[in-house]
Amino acid sequence: MAGSGLFLICIYYIIYLLVGAKSFVDTSILIVVSCLFFQQITTGFMEELTCRAFLLERYFSKKEPAYKDTLKYALLSGLVFGLAHIIGCNDFSFALYRFFTVGMMGVWYAIIYLYSGNIIIPMLMHFVYDVFANATNFVAEWNETKFFIIWDNYIYFIVVGIMIVISFIYLIKGNQIIVCQDDNF
Repeated sequence: MAGSGLFLICIYYIIYLLVGAKSFVDTSILIVVSCLFFQQITTGFMEELTCRAFLLERYFSKKEPAYKDTLKYALLSGLVFGLAHIIGCNDFSFALYRFFTVGMMGVWYAIIYLYSGNIIIPMLMHFVYDVFANATNFVAEWNETKFFIIWDNYIYFIVVGIMIVISFIYLIKGNQIIVCQDDNF
C-alpha cells in the first residue's frame, strides 16, 4: 500500500511522546477527545477535499496520465498544501520550515490519492497523522535528553523521507501495473 509509511510516522510519534513527555497538560478526557478526534477528523477531511480532490480532479479526466503528469499534480498539491499552512507564521525561517515539511506531507497525501483514486484513503490517513501530531499539544513539559533532541530534530525528517520514497515507489509501480493491464485488454 502506498500509504504504508503512515505506520512509521505513528511509531515515530509514539516514541516521541513516550521518551519526550515529562508531564501532560491537566485537562479532561472530553477536551482531549474533542481536540484529537472531532477537530482533526473535520480538518483532515476538509484539507483533503480542498488540496487533493478539487485540485487534482483534472488528473483523473486523462485517459492514461503519464508519470510526469502524476508527479506534476503531486507537487502542485504539495505546494498548495504547504502554502496554506504558513498562514499566520510570524517568523520567516519557521514559515520556510513549515512550508517544506507540510508541503512534503501534501505530496505524500497526493501520491496516495493519485495511486488509489479514492479520496477517503488520504482523508483517513490525514486524520490518523493529525491525531498523533496534535497529541503533542497536550504535553506540558518535555524531557531534554540527548536522545530526545536527536529524535526531535533529525528522525522526523528521516521518517518523512522514507514515507515519500515508499509512496513514489508505489506510484511508479502503479503506473507500470496500469500500463500492463491496458495491454492485456
